[in-house]
Amino acid sequence: MKKLFSFKRLFLGFRIYSYEFIYIVNVWLCYLCFRYLHKHDEPKHYFFESFKNNNEYTQICFNQTYKIQTEHYEHFHKRLFKLVKIPYQYFQLFSDKNQNKRIGDSNRFFSKNAPTRVINIAPHTYYEGIEFNNFFFDSFEIDNLCFHNCTFRNCKFSNMTSKKFPWESELKQGFSSCDFYNCTFEKCNFKNLFFSIGNIDLTTFSDVTFFNCIFHRMSFKKVIFTGSTTFNNTSIYSPSKAFDLSFMGSIDNIHVDAQCHVTAFSYYDRANFTLEKWMQRKKLKFSNSNKIADTYFALDQIWTSNHIREEDNSYANFYYQRKKAETRNRKKPSKIIGYLSEWVIGYGEKPYNALFSMALIIIFFSCIYMFTGFIPEIGNDEIKYNIKQIFNTPCIPLLSDFFQSLYYSFFTMITVGQGNASPFSPGSQIAMSIELLLGAIMMTLFTSTLFRKYTK
Repeated sequence: MKKLFSFKRLFLGFRIYSYEFIYIVNVWLCYLCFRYLHKHDEPKHYFFESFKNNNEYTQICFNQTYKIQTEHYEHFHKRLFKLVKIPYQYFQLFSDKNQNKRIGDSNRFFSKNAPTRVINIAPHTYYEGIEFNNFFFDSFEIDNLCFHNCTFRNCKFSNMTSKKFPWESELKQGFSSCDFYNCTFEKCNFKNLFFSIGNIDLTTFSDVTFFNCIFHRMSFKKVIFTGSTTFNNTSIYSPSKAFDLSFMGSIDNIHVDAQCHVTAFSYYDRANFTLEKWMQRKKLKFSNSNKIADTYFALDQIWTSNHIREEDNSYANFYYQRKKAETRNRKKPSKIIGYLSEWVIGYGEKPYNALFSMALIIIFFSCIYMFTGFIPEIGNDEIKYNIKQIFNTPCIPLLSDFFQSLYYSFFTMITVGQGNASPFSPGSQIAMSIELLLGAIMMTLFTSTLFRKYTK
């Protein structure tokens, strides 16, 4: 009986550690993918860096000790965490907000107490690591204030303004790595304000004006704009994690100018994720892509109603970004077609992608003809190679034959034919038939995409 118990215990331990080994491998693969494939998305500096430890600003800071969220290793051997500490640190940019200093109502949800009213905040102040719960910020000016790594829950911002700096382009006030949950902004007039890296969830903006403001790498989840909303020289750069905006009421109440920009949704941005949350999201296969598509469609309608020309750059093209999100929301068979449309013609926005695809097809089939054989001219010997001949043939004759194959593949692709060259074997005939079909499709896609691009 004891032997059976020890065997079960040994087998259970083996299963746990084998599971942990697979988890550690996945963690490092995810880290390396972000570290080297998506490093171009990383900013050179963050907004809060010009405020922190600056003698011009009063420093009110809590939760400055960097602590990593390790929910997974609360249930497993904590010594194993040393093997994945570097990836965890890479994903978690700042300290864990769950350790923030809590101010206000102790009940995070459905508070029955009256909100704490704030009518003034001293200028030139830097706040870090604070959770504001059930606060009412009423009728004062944000003057050189920075909130970093803070959380606002069940808060209301009413008749708020921010100081305008007409001669300076640098943004000197705003919210860095802050989360807003169940908040309301009413009749606010924000100028020279930044919202950088954070989450805006279940939040309503009513009769709000933004002038020279930036939303940078923010997550928007169930965010509603109602009443008269104005965006002047205000941009949304690289939204990530979620992009769910709703505009209630008439579309004529939303005003934007030509200096406003909304760039592409960042599907691979680590800013608003811990590593564990990213791996959970990865399993969901971007389930919120449908909301992203709806948001870009709504923005397209707003830009059109304000008579603003859509940008040609696909990075800020609403139609392209909407189709990209719809592709990621499809099931596998139609998703493959969507990805092909994205790579080959850019959903009708990139005609030169079609030319590049045609060039790749021509080179691919020219290599096939080298092995299946073809006759370059009537009366000439066929050109056909095998693997050994490729390595034993001198360079100049080999290149000459390859250019002959390339010439033959080119005329086959553009479907005008070339009378002198002909296939030599059944394999060449099949390859030629496929290339003729692909050529007809690609030429049609290229001409239609080019026509759409320059006549819309």
